[in-house]
Amino acid sequence: AGADFVCADWQEVSRQLAGLGVPA
Repeated sequence: AGADFVCADWQEVSRQLAGLGVPA
């Protein structure tokens, strides 16, 4: 479950970075 949470959280961060125009 922990790994899944981290994976989901990273996807969320990646989306935010993409919105800012920062390459993941």
